[in-house]
Amino acid sequence: MAKKVIEQLEQGRTKKEDRYITTGSTIRDLIIGGDKDKFGYKVGNIYNIVSDASAGKTALAVHSIAANYYALGDKFVWQYDDAERGATFDLRHMYGIEKPLIEDVNSISNTVEELYNNIRKFSDSLKKDQIGMYVVDSLDGLTSKATVDRGDERYKKFEKGKEFSEGTYAMDKPKFLSQEFFPDIASRIKDTNIVLIFISQVRDKINAGMFEKKQTRAGGRALQFYCHTVEWLAQVQKREMEDDATGLRSGIPILIETEKSKTPRPYRKGVIVYDFSIGVDDIASNVDYLYDLRTDKAYKLRPTKQNKLNWDDKLFERDELCDYIYENELENELKNRVVAKWEENEAKLVNKRKPRFV
Repeated sequence: MAKKVIEQLEQGRTKKEDRYITTGSTIRDLIIGGDKDKFGYKVGNIYNIVSDASAGKTALAVHSIAANYYALGDKFVWQYDDAERGATFDLRHMYGIEKPLIEDVNSISNTVEELYNNIRKFSDSLKKDQIGMYVVDSLDGLTSKATVDRGDERYKKFEKGKEFSEGTYAMDKPKFLSQEFFPDIASRIKDTNIVLIFISQVRDKINAGMFEKKQTRAGGRALQFYCHTVEWLAQVQKREMEDDATGLRSGIPILIETEKSKTPRPYRKGVIVYDFSIGVDDIASNVDYLYDLRTDKAYKLRPTKQNKLNWDDKLFERDELCDYIYENELENELKNRVVAKWEENEAKLVNKRKPRFV
């Protein structure tokens, strides 16, 4: 897939064909790609990764950056806008990338107005033969210029011993996002080589109705409307990857489900394994899916000691098979088998009746 993307870029067909770049995970590529032979992020679109504080949303975004850096080389560039000032990922330590995640701290946005300018600047700096990924972590960490200005005015009044009573009910930021930011940015990146990713932190929704979601995130309806895909993440089986001797955890299984998807295959979901030492363990995630060791309905890993896994007439326990695939460089073969099974399952969902009006 990476070779095909590079060939398209070199042939100058960057704005005429749908282009996709990987998430760094086979299962995620299938979940958000949304159709046969379409895997991963569709270039020129906005994506939203949503979860609570412990489900790995930032880790998955960083993993996508690393995966595309190795897949596309110098033809891939990124900007990680750490609005929350909480990014601690060392790309060299985990992925062997001799670049910092954030090269210019001055490019970090403080307000939604600054974010608008930074995205436009990133877009303008992109060369014709490059694909860019801009990650915003997160909208929750941004304020608005009007709020900053009122804070300055409030402090001036405080220094003079005066009261400050001006209020706006915190509507400056939502108003700018819905009326200016998202309509303009979505239009601008549509025909560019950019994937724009917003990371969102969930919070409880006050006074939610009986049939409403009990959680929400910053960006509101505008973010929901303009996103190509919204992924909700959840950490499952919290103690599964805990070492018996030390009590320390080596990683987490993550449930991924699309709440919204502008594809023919919406509302897909699956489980992947994130290892704290290597990022997404694509081999383990694919083995789990291929052999139904863990499903989106039964998260607990099914043991294989008694009923071993058959790979080309050789029997393995789960971890043994993962090692065998890694040592014999069979990752692509494993991926092909996973994709084939995914398509078999998709075929079962197709309604065989003729269209109503034909």
